[in-house]
Order: sequence, then C-alpha cells, then structure tokens
Amino acid sequence: MEERFTIIAIDDEENILKALKRLFRNLSMVECITTTDPYEAEEILKKQPVDLIICDERMPKVSGHAFLAFVKERYPFTVRIIITGYSDPEVLTSAINRGEVYRFIQKPWDDEELLVIVRRALEHGKLLRDHNRLEEELKRKNHELEQMNNKLEALVQRRTSELQKTLELLKDSRDRAVGGFRKSANLLSSMIHLFQRDIGNHARRVALLCEQMIPLMQLQGEDARNLMMAAYFHEIGKVGRQDTGDEPVAQEHYAEIGENLISQGMGMKDIGTIIRHHREHFDGSGQPDGLAGEAIPLASRILKVLAEYDWMIHRDGKSVQDALAFLLQHSEQLYDPLVVTRFHQLLRESGETNSSSVPLKDLKPGMELMSDIFLKDGVLFLPGKTVITAEILERIDRFRDLIEERKGYYIRPEHEGSDTHAGEQKKP
Repeated sequence: MEERFTIIAIDDEENILKALKRLFRNLSMVECITTTDPYEAEEILKKQPVDLIICDERMPKVSGHAFLAFVKERYPFTVRIIITGYSDPEVLTSAINRGEVYRFIQKPWDDEELLVIVRRALEHGKLLRDHNRLEEELKRKNHELEQMNNKLEALVQRRTSELQKTLELLKDSRDRAVGGFRKSANLLSSMIHLFQRDIGNHARRVALLCEQMIPLMQLQGEDARNLMMAAYFHEIGKVGRQDTGDEPVAQEHYAEIGENLISQGMGMKDIGTIIRHHREHFDGSGQPDGLAGEAIPLASRILKVLAEYDWMIHRDGKSVQDALAFLLQHSEQLYDPLVVTRFHQLLRESGETNSSSVPLKDLKPGMELMSDIFLKDGVLFLPGKTVITAEILERIDRFRDLIEERKGYYIRPEHEGSDTHAGEQKKP
C-alpha cells in the first residue's frame, strides 16, 4: 500500500493556501491541511503526526522562522520549509544554518520546482525517521544482549552442565539478528548514500552490474545473495573518511575495516570474507593476504572487476572502450580471465561497447541514455534507457544547476540524431 504523508500549510493569505491545496492534489500520497493561524497548527501537531510544514515568514502573530524553531524543538522529525515574498535573506539563511528549516522558497514559486522540493523534503524526513527508528532498535537490541550476557555469565558459573543449551539459545538469537540485518540492508545502504553519496551511488551501480553478471557466472541461492550484499557494502570501510591522503593507512585497509564491520559487527562472516578479498590480484600481488587464482573467493574476483570498472567510468572519466581495454590488458595479472571474459560478453550484448560519451549540454532529441542522471543531492533525475526528447531537454535546462556534474553521459550511437517520437521515451 502506498505510504501516506501529511503536510500543514500556514499563511495569512487565503489565496496562497488555496493555491497550495490545489497544487498538492497532484501528489496522490499527500494530505494537505491549511490554516492561517500558527497556533491552530500547533494544536494539529499535538493530535497527529505531521511530515512537513510549509510556513509563511511574515504573519501577524509570529514570524515563520520563530514558529519553525519551536517545531524543531518539539517535533524534530517534521521537515520545515519557509515560503516568503519579502523576508530578510540573512534571517532565513541563519534559520537554515541552525537547522530550523530545510529550505526556503520565494514567492511567486514555480509549481513544478515546488513539487520536486516537496517530494525531496518528504523523502528526507522519511529517511531521518527510519534512521532514528533503526538507532533505537539497535540500542534496544544492545541492551537486550547485555542483559543476556549477564545472565549467561551467572548460568555458566552456577551450572556448567547447561552450557550447551545456553550456546544453542545464543545461536538462535544470532540467527534472528542476521535475519533482521538482511531486512535492514536497503535502509543501511541508503544511510551510506546519505553520508557519502559517491560511495552510495558507486555501490548501487556495482550491485546492478552484479545482478546482471550472476546468471553469466552461474551463481545461485546463497552465493548470489552474498555477492549482492557484498556489492552494496564493499566500501563501507571508507564511510566517514575523506579520500584526501590524510589517512593513508585507513584507506589502504578499508577492505579489512569493512570485513570487520560486516563480519564482527553484523555477524555476516561470508559477506565479510568477500569484502576482505575483493582487492586481491589474480597473480597474488594484491591485498590484504596475497591470495592468488582460485584461492580468492569467486565472488571477490567478480566484485573486483565490476567495482574497478565502475570507478574507471564514473570517477576517472574513462570511456567504456578504454575501461574494458584496461581489464583485458590486465587479465591474469589483476583480474580473473573468466570473469573479464563474461563481463566483456555482458557489455557486448548490452551494446555498451559501442557507446559514446556526450556532455550534458550536447544531448539532442533521439539520443538514448545508457546511464542514470542524478541531482547533486543523489535524487534520480533521469534513468538510463531514457530516449531524449525536446520536452526532456527543457527539463534538463530548467534543473541544470541542480544536476550532478559529469564529464559526459553514455549514449547508444545508433540513436544519435534519430527521429524519435515523444511517446517512445521511458518516462523519468
């Protein structure tokens, strides 16, 4: 069932409230409550959860930023937006910097832009609430585990004969924790994306490549699931660290840090092992253990090829052809030849080996994107496989300042300059 959201709009002008009410009818999952009185909004907050407040800055009874500062203190997970026609920008900027508001919007607004901001604000609030819920759950689990350990110690001291039974109970508890971890995997991946977007986007792209490689490598069941999980978290050891060279030891050993977090912290030893060895070289010259050939887990060999290919494309700016040439050149030295051969097959069948890179400004109607276009905050703007139309180019021009900067976007050459009808594109 589609998740529902509640928005309160506060403005001393009824026509503004009516305009907002009409606009939010375009969002089927939103209920919009309007009022001219901030104190009435306070009473609503006391009675029901509210996901987003959009508040005018200058009102007779209280300023918008003062009211939203109060809301932040009492209801910290309600996202707050100021809408204004003439307020002091310094006051609003200060309110944003103190965390009292998420954004402020100038009157008159652009309807489409406002809808985008509201969707992102609702997603932001949901992620904050999910994050907080997960932290509380982890605290509760840790408290329960501490209590269990205390009871276990007392039992071991009094009754050695019950040790086996106690160990079985601990194993059951661990299995339940593992199940909980699997259910939380997507949420944790989103949290990584929230804190370090480049790593989050990289992990999601690599996971997609892994999903496409699984049938070619004939992986099934637990082996396939473990590879996908390792793809999402293979760079978790870098989270919280900037790749500036100031922490060379931490950066060099991020795979081991990641293994420890997943194996010891989360109890997923098999996934941790894949992460640990995805930096090994096929000839035995890699890290951290100098494993060679088939001594390296197959999933680690697959992950190495796909992760390094993705960084070559999205961080180093290589073309598909140059990145593939590097993989082929270093096959048997850095990479498993079988994995490289299967990946080459995947790229050839998908048509990416014949792709070309085009800057955002040079996109033309009829071109077919082969990679996603994201906004700077990580929100997907246009998915891959979209065929560019004049309407889409207008949208790109409107949001150009918000779009993530890249050297180029890969397109299928057979679509360059083709005559494509508007109804043939994949809707973004």
